[in-house]
Amino acid sequence: MSVPQARKGGRPLMNLVRFKGIPILKQLHLEEQLLRTSSNNWCIINDGTNAPNIVMGLSGKPSELLELKPVLRDGIPVIRRFTGGGTVIVDPGTIFVTLICNKDAVPDVQPYPRSIMQWSSLLYNEVFQGIGDFHLCENDYVFGNRKFGGNAQSITRKRWIHHTSFLWDFESRNMAYLKLPKKVPEYRLARSHMEFICRMKDYMTRSVFIAKTVRAIGNRVQVHAAEDLYFCFLEFRIPTKLLCFWPMTGEIGEENQHICLLFSLFLELLMTLEAVFLLVLCRLSRIFPCILYNTQWLPATTPKRNITMVEIEIDASNVINLITLATSQPPDGFPDE
Repeated sequence: MSVPQARKGGRPLMNLVRFKGIPILKQLHLEEQLLRTSSNNWCIINDGTNAPNIVMGLSGKPSELLELKPVLRDGIPVIRRFTGGGTVIVDPGTIFVTLICNKDAVPDVQPYPRSIMQWSSLLYNEVFQGIGDFHLCENDYVFGNRKFGGNAQSITRKRWIHHTSFLWDFESRNMAYLKLPKKVPEYRLARSHMEFICRMKDYMTRSVFIAKTVRAIGNRVQVHAAEDLYFCFLEFRIPTKLLCFWPMTGEIGEENQHICLLFSLFLELLMTLEAVFLLVLCRLSRIFPCILYNTQWLPATTPKRNITMVEIEIDASNVINLITLATSQPPDGFPDE
């Protein structure tokens, strides 16, 4: 789709996509579809998300990891992502860096979490060279013995994804939503959340971090800045989703359980309508390959292309908006970055 993934000078090509403040749920949906439907290598950098969200690993249990009463009281969205790893609360102060690669794309990297993390730690060693005693400690990026970067992976038959949430800044009060997990890294030593983590802003500015990260990636692969993102919607259900806590008897009152049940059913209905919408769009695009180019959603200057299913040349943020057209108005044009 975006560029042929041929090697130049022995190095693989990688598409670089940069966002600023897109919702983390939309970012995770995009990442999973790129992992499962694209054959290209991708780096996604999202400078902050739009609002506080709690993101759990695939096997995370809310009752064990979250303080449910304040989470429900304050209406904090809870997302179960498609990768492993622990639980984190993210907000506009979090910087996200995601690497999606074919298994044979990066020399000497085996499709196992430890091998992938060792390679990524070398990349970030270059970014943080000489700053704050940076190193990989167990599964975390730390300065000294305090964590500022959490990692998670998913590995498929032919591809892998490694994404990191960097705590450039955070609201201390948000840590109260998280319980101390039963399984913790050995180096944590029973420390509280605030004793265990630190802010990256005390060591490096946001812009310098992003610039150094792009440069370090460019030293290892051929980077293609993907100003236009080609994307193909396939017919499968995305596991990453918002959670509702209504099954957890004893955690919340009976009245709240009924409210959460209705809300959960409402969300399921919206997701079903969205899936039906995308399915119809896929079917129509097979019959009328250029159907989308006759709508107001794309600029008049967009070049016409022969497409299969729903392959679109459009600004990356508009691709995200297109995913949610079932519940939002079509964009008037390209939004400002």
